[in-house]
Amino acid sequence: MKKKRKPLSHPERDAVLCLDRGLTFSNAVKRRLRSFAMLTAGVFLLAHCTSPTGPAAAPHLDAHAANQLVIAGNACGPTALLNSFRFGSPACQQVADAIPGETDRAKLRHVIIDNGGSWSRHIPQRHRWSRRGINAADLTDIANELGAAKSLPQVRLFIPQNSSRPQSLLRATYNQLAGSLRQGFPPVAGLRRYDGT
Repeated sequence: MKKKRKPLSHPERDAVLCLDRGLTFSNAVKRRLRSFAMLTAGVFLLAHCTSPTGPAAAPHLDAHAANQLVIAGNACGPTALLNSFRFGSPACQQVADAIPGETDRAKLRHVIIDNGGSWSRHIPQRHRWSRRGINAADLTDIANELGAAKSLPQVRLFIPQNSSRPQSLLRATYNQLAGSLRQGFPPVAGLRRYDGT
């Protein structure tokens, strides 16, 4: 005799359910998995496609990449920014060289304490960087502050908007990434969960 199951609460409906016959997924989870698969395929295509003007690449591919683990956890944003400057155009490389410190640890510490220690314009009563990391808008502000010393053009935050056509979303994202690379600034990309809704 089968046991009667009680109705699932809201959080349980969105969770993966394990049944005797194997794994089954709720509709919300199926949607998320399909969206994740599309995003993964899109990122793969994005990494391997070329535009009519040819492939886009970082200007200085043999630069030394900084490692966030030399300073602490949650230093990925400042580390990615330092790496973007290092792998960028000669003007971007000058910005990386101008950050005080002889080692990656010292440079990252400077960016985190001096630039990340300022108050956020975007989150009231919070510093830009905390033990939880830094948000994209504050990281954009830091990039512009560091770049202003070498008269670099302003960096802007691009957040892909949900589109009814995944191809349009992929094309817009590719154009932003390729355009930034062609202008000499390898973009800092933050990947988050995409649920397609």
